Amino acid sequence: MGASVPFDYFVGFCRALREEGLEISPARASTYLHALKAVDLASMDEVFWSGRATLIATIDEAETYDAVFNTYFRFNRHRALAFAEDDGTDDAARADSSSAQTLSREDERNALEIAEARSLSGKASSRERIKGVSLPDATDAERAFINEIKRLALRTAPEVVSRRYKRSLKGGRIHIRKSLKDVLRTDGELIRLRRRRKKRRFRKAVVLIDISGSMALQARANLLFAYALTHSLKSVECYCLGTRLTRISDALQLDDVAAMLRAVGAVAIDWEGGTRLGDGLQAFLSAEGRAFALTGADVFFLSDGLERGDPEALAAGVARLVETAKRVHWISPLAGSARFSPKTRALSRIAPLVRKFYPGADLAQLTGALAEIWGRSHAAAPKSRAVCTANKR
Repeated sequence: MGASVPFDYFVGFCRALREEGLEISPARASTYLHALKAVDLASMDEVFWSGRATLIATIDEAETYDAVFNTYFRFNRHRALAFAEDDGTDDAARADSSSAQTLSREDERNALEIAEARSLSGKASSRERIKGVSLPDATDAERAFINEIKRLALRTAPEVVSRRYKRSLKGGRIHIRKSLKDVLRTDGELIRLRRRRKKRRFRKAVVLIDISGSMALQARANLLFAYALTHSLKSVECYCLGTRLTRISDALQLDDVAAMLRAVGAVAIDWEGGTRLGDGLQAFLSAEGRAFALTGADVFFLSDGLERGDPEALAAGVARLVETAKRVHWISPLAGSARFSPKTRALSRIAPLVRKFYPGADLAQLTGALAEIWGRSHAAAPKSRAVCTANKR
């Protein structure tokens, strides 16, 4: 027999399912709560199949259920284990759980609405949460990750040909003006021809980081990823998206990692708040000169895509990114799961617009995603010494 069911915690899961379009009635939610009393809450398989048996009515709902379950319990698994180990529910939760057995249908609906309002696990929500955050200094593993991303970016980042020219000792076009100047200085003797060739530079990059509640465990790694790109490539713009749009490019320019983390924590005041990516993306696209910044750029969208605002606004924003930028790369912490499928309201609209969802649940997966994105179409040979030196400054 399992421990007493933490009422608010699992009602939050029912609420997340309803927000993704499933018809979870109060009767189904109550049946689910009763079923959880007979399973081991420390076993995610038992919790998963309890919900599958009680919360969905048709096989067509299974994919949406699987996607929401993977997201919700991935970020809340430690709470389920705590409940299973020491039955750590408070008195109010126990009272709610036990009283649910005798509630009438109308009273049951009211109780569920009250529990949802005070749900402790509403990670993916539309509610704005204004606060700064104190981010601790990078660990040795994180610093190694930063160095690896820098090395990988310098080796594999795509280059574009600039309109500007530079001096060339061999090959390239003849620089007629400078060659004629040399002739005048040597009394008409043509000693050598001056040559020049077009400069090459790294392609621009734009990094959009989801810092909402559902990305709480991954936002820090994504921030370090953006920091490494900023200090490798010459032209990188970075923004945070939660319930608002925050530009953090200047903070990422700081050389000291600890100072950078403190600066970003102070600037991004909607950290671990709601998820209104569509509003933030529309604000990003509507800014003056933003189309020029996106033209020819690689866009990295680091998010799980669990939108709680208007999914159509998010899809329309991603469509504009695809039209304007060179490439849009969507990196999600959920994409590495075998059960992942873009079936939620927002992801189902985004999936046809992006080529692939790349996994990015930890530092290793982020490194692998960047290697796959840039390594497929570009050789891994090091750039010239001049290019590397120019972009390290």
